Amino acid sequence: MPKLLGGDIDTGKLRMAAAELRFRTVRHLKTVDVPLPGEKEERTAALSEAFLQWKKEFAPDGIVIGLPLQYFSCTPIDMPLMARDDLRRALRFELEKHLPLPVDEYEFDFLMAKGQNGFRTLVFSVRKEIIDSLHKVVTDAGLQLVSVRCRTIDLMNSMAALSTEKQMKGIFVHAADDDYELAALDDAGIVYMKRIPGQRDLVEELERSLQQYPGKVYASGDFEQRTLDRFAVQKTQISPPYASLASYAGKKGFSLEFIPPELRRQRKDYYPYAIAGCAVSAIAFVLLTGFVTYFKDAYTLNRIESQTNAIKAKASGVIETRKKLDEMLDARKEMVAFLDRSNLAIKAIRDISRAVPADTWVINLSADDKGNVEMEGFSRKTSDLVLALEKDGIFKSIAFAAPIISREGEERFSLKLEVKDK
Repeated sequence: MPKLLGGDIDTGKLRMAAAELRFRTVRHLKTVDVPLPGEKEERTAALSEAFLQWKKEFAPDGIVIGLPLQYFSCTPIDMPLMARDDLRRALRFELEKHLPLPVDEYEFDFLMAKGQNGFRTLVFSVRKEIIDSLHKVVTDAGLQLVSVRCRTIDLMNSMAALSTEKQMKGIFVHAADDDYELAALDDAGIVYMKRIPGQRDLVEELERSLQQYPGKVYASGDFEQRTLDRFAVQKTQISPPYASLASYAGKKGFSLEFIPPELRRQRKDYYPYAIAGCAVSAIAFVLLTGFVTYFKDAYTLNRIESQTNAIKAKASGVIETRKKLDEMLDARKEMVAFLDRSNLAIKAIRDISRAVPADTWVINLSADDKGNVEMEGFSRKTSDLVLALEKDGIFKSIAFAAPIISREGEERFSLKLEVKDK
């Protein structure tokens, strides 16, 4: 079975755990605490020495590192519902307002939950230089860094797995070396997270948080007995490195990953391929249904026209024959009108897909039965997209629904247009 190391880097110590992975479960092997000095160079040397020693003892496939909350910036942002990749690109623009340094200097991941103003997105950001320094220490020790995680999130995952409750609600708090890490949870998930200095009164902070987010108090770490008794705390002693290993292996609960894609070890996961296959099959079925309906209507129209021609040929001026002819003509008009209206959305999607340039990505597209189309996305040059749509000759009244947002050579656009009457 593959072996992994788990490392939890706190202010004064490194907690390490070795475990075997078995079908998304973790079998514990060993846990040790290693003191860490305060100076940066001495601290790096102590980390490297510990990694080398554990590499010789266990020969692991890699190491999962959990970082305390003090390394992260937690930002709640209300965003519309969209695909995760599209949301990640949109957040790069939004985070410019909240981070003290340029977004390019951070690695970030996020959790989504339904909020009062759409979907609430809690974004966790960590400096890239921290990830790079960890990667260097690990690789210098001859190991592979397979995951960088937020320790507090992984501890909550382990607490939820051990709890008998269906859903945790209230306040989760972890006692670290010199501070407390606090998270508020409601029915939709994590509301906010913050770090509380160790010298501050924890009882007062918990009372204030429980007034705003009522529920139970869940705790991990060492606390004063008066705090445990005051709030009837549901406490579990969880090893932070083991919690990080369990969250990485199990992919359950809240999951965040801060290692850059270029450093990330690829794992075979066939679930996305199955989902993609189902999605492609569903799209193909919808398109096939549309084409079948279209040709069926066209066949019916041709048949009606043939019958109309036959009636005209046999018409002798008799009132009854004329009446039948009028009925067939009315039916033909209804079928022509129906055929003009049918599959308008499919025709619009087909024409847009032909006209959109190769450097343009459409993330949102809607069309109604009146031919009104709205589309949003990213493009290297939005003016080229507008020229292509006008040149296609199928659309009219092309206009911008919102100002163009430009960043790093890409422009985010929002267009409104109409399908021309034929």
